[in-house]
Amino acid sequence: MNNRKRVPKILLSRVTVLLIFILFLNGAKLFCQDNNMKSGQNIPVAKAVSKLEQIHSVRIFFDRHWFDHDSVNSEILEFPLEKSLGTILSERNMDFVKFHGNLIILPVERIPRHAEDRSDRDLIVGNPHEFGKYNRAGIKGKITDKLTQEDLIGVIVYVEDLGIGTTTNREGQYSLELPVGEHQLTISYVGYQSDVKTIQLVSPGELNVSLLEESQLIDEVTIFAQREDSNISMTQMSMIRLDSETLLRLPTSLGERDIIRNLTLLPGIQTVGEFGTGFHVRGGSADQNLILVEGVPLFNSSHLFGLTSLINPDLVSNVALIKGGIPARFGERSASVMDIRLGGKETDELTFNGGIGLLSSRLSLQSPLPVDNGYVLIGGRSSYSNWLLERMPDEDLMNSSAQFYDISGIAFLPVNKNNNFRLFGYSSHDGFSFGDNTDYNYSSIMGSLRWNSVHSEKMMSSMLIGHSGYNYNVTGSSSLNPGNSYNLESRINYSNFKWNLNYYHSPDNAFEGGINAIYYNLEPGNISPHGNSSTLEKLSLNNERAAELTGYISGDIILTGEISVEAGMRYTRYYKLGPGISRIYEKDMPRSGFTLIDSTEFATNEVMAGYGGAEPRLSIRYQFNPYTSVKMSYNRINQYINVVSNTALPTPADVWYLSNEHQPPMLSDQLAIGFFRNMLDNSIETSAEVYYKNMQNIIEPKNNATIILNPALETDLISTRGYSYGAELYIRKVSGTLNGWI
Repeated sequence: MNNRKRVPKILLSRVTVLLIFILFLNGAKLFCQDNNMKSGQNIPVAKAVSKLEQIHSVRIFFDRHWFDHDSVNSEILEFPLEKSLGTILSERNMDFVKFHGNLIILPVERIPRHAEDRSDRDLIVGNPHEFGKYNRAGIKGKITDKLTQEDLIGVIVYVEDLGIGTTTNREGQYSLELPVGEHQLTISYVGYQSDVKTIQLVSPGELNVSLLEESQLIDEVTIFAQREDSNISMTQMSMIRLDSETLLRLPTSLGERDIIRNLTLLPGIQTVGEFGTGFHVRGGSADQNLILVEGVPLFNSSHLFGLTSLINPDLVSNVALIKGGIPARFGERSASVMDIRLGGKETDELTFNGGIGLLSSRLSLQSPLPVDNGYVLIGGRSSYSNWLLERMPDEDLMNSSAQFYDISGIAFLPVNKNNNFRLFGYSSHDGFSFGDNTDYNYSSIMGSLRWNSVHSEKMMSSMLIGHSGYNYNVTGSSSLNPGNSYNLESRINYSNFKWNLNYYHSPDNAFEGGINAIYYNLEPGNISPHGNSSTLEKLSLNNERAAELTGYISGDIILTGEISVEAGMRYTRYYKLGPGISRIYEKDMPRSGFTLIDSTEFATNEVMAGYGGAEPRLSIRYQFNPYTSVKMSYNRINQYINVVSNTALPTPADVWYLSNEHQPPMLSDQLAIGFFRNMLDNSIETSAEVYYKNMQNIIEPKNNATIILNPALETDLISTRGYSYGAELYIRKVSGTLNGWI
């Protein structure tokens, strides 16, 4: 019996000792904490949070009245941000959530848990393996109540960057067709919290959304819940985008929609004249603009000497014009880049589109291919402007003619879920004659094959093989002097290979790299007799050949919520190739027949001259808030092919001239700074940009220079320097009934 009574006493004593030991440890811990707190200075909690904002460059929103007469030890500021905030808030029944790069402090019971995970910022809609397949794709889904799962009728789904939207039907379903790429979807419904989704639309797909009933948040949350517009948040500046929806709303001239002519209405871009080809960007000449159509360049952008563009607008899916801050993947020309992409709408049926205008008629068709999800789009235009000239009250005009035609097409050929091909072809011809004496003809032919490949969810590549050709022909005849009848012809052949790799490391970090090889083959001109009565002797200039090799790499990185950087480097090497003859002139003397002292003959593919260098690219964005940002960009570009002309306006007869042992490449450095501001709930975009451009080695002809059929053209050319500067103001209303430019 005594043993049985002793066991509980022993057990009780052991428990007592254990409790005393635990209390001792807690007391020691509290003692240490008290000592540590005393080692630093106590400061108000509101001031501590403000200090954390400065130390970690982050915005923290909270109600200062929550922490009246409450302090914390200053040593807590030495901890990492989340640990510091967690320590401060843990004993005060509060916590914080992350929202659009900011931190919001709230009482625990008022935190909307659905806002903690913002992974939808990088949400991909569609199949990533179909990257590059579609230019437009459909997105559909259902909107429901998050708690009851009931369908919500009449929910507004609005795409703010395009200014279009829709509502859900009786089943809570919605459907939209959008250009592929990044979009901001705002989902709003009366009595529910609005949701903003940033999506990457790759191919047709679904996006289902659940909404929570509206809860009351502090004022700061309401203010900063608006999305950041792409013109404010993206690093790229001096860029204009036209999607398929905007292209349909472009104003017409003589019944024709003209992409290039409409772009000349925007700041920094000027037309060369009513009957001139091309356009000027920020002080650069027309030949300094790189106009790419499905990856290959145009050497003449206009029909009928500038009355309309060379590209059929019915086949264009989007256009991007970059005036400054040109990314590292682009080079070749120093003033601007116009990237034109073709494509049609998603359809499983044969569709037709056409129109009749004063200058021309057009017709296009799209048809699915036998392969899964493949399609082909073909379009053509033909003019009938001669009937206008025949009705002119002038004998010479009545006997003149002007006409053109073009045909273009693109085909999409999927191989499997990871690989697809895009095949592009284009051909055009222009003819013009004045009276019965001279006929002018010029034509363009282009083609490219693009292979898009998906290596993983983060890595994609694109390989392009392309060709562009331009031919100019003049036939002159005279009934009074048939012996001088002639036929003059010149030709440009351009071939390129490009491989580009994209790596998306994270939503905040993307990298790009690639190589590019270009081969030039120019026929400067040859003249031959026209007709049996012509006594003119045949004359041909030697072909000019050159190769341009390029490697580039760039990265777009978000450093903080306010600062992002896009930095890149492009390195080019250029070689003028034989066969050819290099004339040697007296040093430090003007080049002429009198200063010619020797010549050197080069064999086929022998290097006659070589140039190259680094072309750095840098763009920086600092964002003050979701509505305001400033940007700065710098780019350097070498241009190895230029136009030589002794007229004020560029014409189809202008001579293209390659850099050689006498003429180094034109070098352009451009610096631009811009201020961007959105107003009235992002419905109006405004910007102000200033730029400065310095150009070296500009080719200019001497007075009375002989441009055509000159075997020693370098004797009639001089190398000059130039600069341009200016300011651009831009206001655009992106939503509402007046959608367009102001």
